[in-house]
Amino acid sequence: MSGWFVVSRNHLRLSIVVFSAAVLAGCAVEPTVIDREAMSVDLIEDRRFARDKMQPISGPLSLEEAIARAIKYNLDHRVELMEQAIARGELDLSRYDMLPRILAEAGYSTRSEPRLTRSTNAVTGEELENDPTISADQSSWTVSTELSWSLLDFGASYYQAHQNADRLMIASERRRRAMHVLIMDVQTAYWRAASAQALENQVEATIAMAKAGIEDARRAEQSNAQKPMQQLQRLRALLSSLRDIHQVQQELVASRIELANLINAPVDQPLTLDPVTSLEKLPAVLERPMEELERVALYNNADLKEPFYDVEIAALETRRALLDLMPDLSLNWGPQYTTDSYVLNDQWNEGALSLSYNLLSLLQVNDVNAQTQAREELAKLRRVAMQMTVVAQVHLAGLQAQSALDRLENAEDLHGVEREIESRMVNQHMAGTISRAELVRAQTAALVAELRRYQALAGFHSSMGRLQASLGLEPEISSIQTSSLREIQGEVSRALRQWYAGSAVGRELTLIKEAERQTIHSSTPLSVGLDSDANPEATSAVVTPVKDWTANESLSVEEEPAKPEPDPEPAKPLPQE
Repeated sequence: MSGWFVVSRNHLRLSIVVFSAAVLAGCAVEPTVIDREAMSVDLIEDRRFARDKMQPISGPLSLEEAIARAIKYNLDHRVELMEQAIARGELDLSRYDMLPRILAEAGYSTRSEPRLTRSTNAVTGEELENDPTISADQSSWTVSTELSWSLLDFGASYYQAHQNADRLMIASERRRRAMHVLIMDVQTAYWRAASAQALENQVEATIAMAKAGIEDARRAEQSNAQKPMQQLQRLRALLSSLRDIHQVQQELVASRIELANLINAPVDQPLTLDPVTSLEKLPAVLERPMEELERVALYNNADLKEPFYDVEIAALETRRALLDLMPDLSLNWGPQYTTDSYVLNDQWNEGALSLSYNLLSLLQVNDVNAQTQAREELAKLRRVAMQMTVVAQVHLAGLQAQSALDRLENAEDLHGVEREIESRMVNQHMAGTISRAELVRAQTAALVAELRRYQALAGFHSSMGRLQASLGLEPEISSIQTSSLREIQGEVSRALRQWYAGSAVGRELTLIKEAERQTIHSSTPLSVGLDSDANPEATSAVVTPVKDWTANESLSVEEEPAKPEPDPEPAKPLPQE
């Protein structure tokens, strides 16, 4: 008895020590501030990773190359690509959840004293006077391999896999939307940087002349050479001109940094741009009827495609929730092994088949069904609202593009007039008929007019990019990771030509008509300009081509894609100033 007490006391002490150590370890966790040495290592590694495998810029940078570099190297765009890759990984992992589980288990058990048992008479209840018996070893191993499968788990994993497939497509649409915004930002920043490059020397020369004129006016005022009021008016005109020039300089100073950030180039690297400052003839896409643009947007806009997948996810969630209310059928089978010497058959196969049901789930059927139906209706309502928003975006983007084109034509005319005035004022100043203040005022007006011309050109391309994004059109790149920069640049150049020529819209209309002819689940194709009471489910059966940008393959189910129209002949540029 004393030996048993000593052993028990030792076990108790050991348990107390282990428990105390675990408690102290948990209480010892304290927040620590990251040190600068660790930060410096990570910062250097992050900077190296950001510039890893980037092709250096050599020579003048065209708009097409800037867009291609942004698509391939922009860090925010690479984040969207990584999120899409993670969504694909979630889909791959969810497929394994539908497989049966095979659990391998090994265990060891021990006790300080042997397991002694006594027997009792089942009839009389009296304890038998025979000696105690041992039915198990004090220490033994058990090993088992068990295959288990549950019907409810399989059904839930099945619907989860389909939901993850839809989430993968949502990630793809979000990446497309991010690329549309990126292309618009690159176009705006590129033309702002081009204006800064073209006006940099003129701005510096005009500022120097304005400052010299201000000094002359102040000296003349102090010497009382002329009437003070005239000198003050001249000084005010020079200061106003200098203020306008500084405003122009402020608008241009950050443009190159913005462009370098978008294409993931070093911000201190000098960029030499090669813009096409002359505008081709009126873009043919603006001559397309608004109904055709609206129709293309309804089938291709990334913001509108996402609610379609949300509706499918909500429907799958409804089935998944109702499945949880069903009885569960489970199957378990597998070989067993033990080292217990008292077990005569130390190896055996064990299996079980069970059917279980939670009776309280009967009380939840109506509530669960109502909740899931409400979620489906909410997803459909969001889809209808987004459809109306996309229609409005297309019309607004079309009006903005046309207005931007008008502003560009006006800015071109005004720039020509101001340059002619500046030329005449220079001749008059050389002849001594006008003052330096009047010349500075004319040069400032010409400089601002040229800036407004570049701004109008940037605004036009930005509005055209916004219209292109609202229609859901982008360069068709098979794989951003594997395609070279030159290949992406070629696709961007071809896409821009086809977009401005209107052939991209024509190709999409051909695909839409072909898909509608192949649709067998909808009675009528999606009409142009849907009424408010139109059935929103009619569009869900329409097949549209979708690119999978992470798998280097197309997820389209078209049988015979329409042949793309040939690239249009480039129009003759307008004469430059």
